Amino acid sequence: MKIDRFILYDSFWEAHGTGDSENQTTLPPYWLTLLKITEFQIYDTALSSNFACHPILSCKNTMTNRFIVVNSSTSEKFDSLCNTGKGNVYPWIACMNNLMYFQYSHGKLTSLKNWFPREMKNLLVVNLTHNYIKTIDSTGFFDKLINLTTLDLSHNLIEYFDFFFKEMKLKLLDLSWNHIKTIDEKQFAQLTRLKSLNLANNYIVDLNEKSWKSSPESLKYIGLTGNPIICSCNVRWINATTIFANATIKGTCSSKRHKELPIRSANQLLLILEYSEALIKSSNVPVHPCSYFLDFCFGRIFMSFENGYLPMYLCEYSYT
Repeated sequence: MKIDRFILYDSFWEAHGTGDSENQTTLPPYWLTLLKITEFQIYDTALSSNFACHPILSCKNTMTNRFIVVNSSTSEKFDSLCNTGKGNVYPWIACMNNLMYFQYSHGKLTSLKNWFPREMKNLLVVNLTHNYIKTIDSTGFFDKLINLTTLDLSHNLIEYFDFFFKEMKLKLLDLSWNHIKTIDEKQFAQLTRLKSLNLANNYIVDLNEKSWKSSPESLKYIGLTGNPIICSCNVRWINATTIFANATIKGTCSSKRHKELPIRSANQLLLILEYSEALIKSSNVPVHPCSYFLDFCFGRIFMSFENGYLPMYLCEYSYT
């Protein structure tokens, strides 16, 4: 039987209520082969951690290209490898040879391990948003996803952006709404085709040039809204180099005196102030570091020197 779209909705709750969900809330034994389903969707269902496994399951499916599970996990465990009962295992996701889209969202996952031990050349999108993922075993999770273009890990508990150790073909990466503070300097060297990076609503304070210097030329969008970014002298490089020449940076400063000022505008001001410092120095007027200039100028406050004041035109700079 060929089925274009199969939807399982609001099921297995009775078994879950009796505490027997691990034994009874599984898919039929031959679901991979007998049901020729193009798009498989599961919503609001009490699935066990091994819901897709069965000892006699045949690991062969060329029909399914989309597999979606939403709000259907009852455990933080996720069995991607199924025990055959004969001393070996098989990866049920990889049994879907033509899978293009895989989603397991709004669940209880806490870690990503060896989900994809076999090469999956057709898998383009992985969506794991709204879980509790904190740790990622990169060598077992990404290595075989040779053509993955979109990865959504938003709304999780990820603390470190350091899990790419092999060159990827990713174009869209969403890491928004996590707990990321820093970016490992080796990450962008593995993301040479990246076009969009969303890091909104994390805990990034410092835009360290060393972390970003390997950003690919293909990068067109960087989302940084909702981060407590401090715009001071250490971010002058953003407009002073060609690293982000073609990228739109969406985000604002969080410093008290210049809160909500766009990051690029703050950096433009820093460059102007740096140039102005040189002019003032040539006139033998004592100056303070550019971060002081920045804070005072945003408040339109004149800074007293022994021989005069900070020129008004610096404080009247347009921040567009």
